Amino acid sequence: MKKIKNKQSRKQLNSGLYFLATVIILTIVALLIDSEKTVKALYYSLKLLINLIPIIVMVILFIAIINFFVDQKKLSSYLGKESGIKGWIITIIAGIITHGPIYVWFNLLKEMKKNGMRTGFIAIFLYNRAIKIPLIPVMIYYFGTLYTVTLMIVMIITSPIIGLFVELFTEKDSLDSKPMSGVKNIESS
Repeated sequence: MKKIKNKQSRKQLNSGLYFLATVIILTIVALLIDSEKTVKALYYSLKLLINLIPIIVMVILFIAIINFFVDQKKLSSYLGKESGIKGWIITIIAGIITHGPIYVWFNLLKEMKKNGMRTGFIAIFLYNRAIKIPLIPVMIYYFGTLYTVTLMIVMIITSPIIGLFVELFTEKDSLDSKPMSGVKNIESS
């Protein structure tokens, strides 16, 4: 099992290095084609990265705090298989109240999944990120109160259904992850 994890880690590292090399090569090509636009794009990317640093640091700190203070059993009791209705409610509320670009939350969600969070809860969290409390007045201005409230209620109510569908198709117990008859299981070798 440890050999498989090391192989996966190496594969992830290699993928990251290939991606970095591809980006560098494409940037050099872009510089050769139109250096002025490429420099503007690089400057814009740098500004964006600088703006994201506080959010990324916050997410890393949040992951560290969760790993330090919350043991796996406690996390599983709130967001694991046995969490019940409170897990659904916590995830819906967390999706609504969190801010910042969604992709900075991906690593945190990955870590929480490793610690026992249900995959359906990840889908619910991501789905409910579309509801933003500060933007509700703007939505009401453009679409009206009835539409805005109806949309939010529908999104909140349907998010657990989306979560269940995601679990159905992604959990290890699903048909995809079971080895076919006659096919050697990688973990057993």
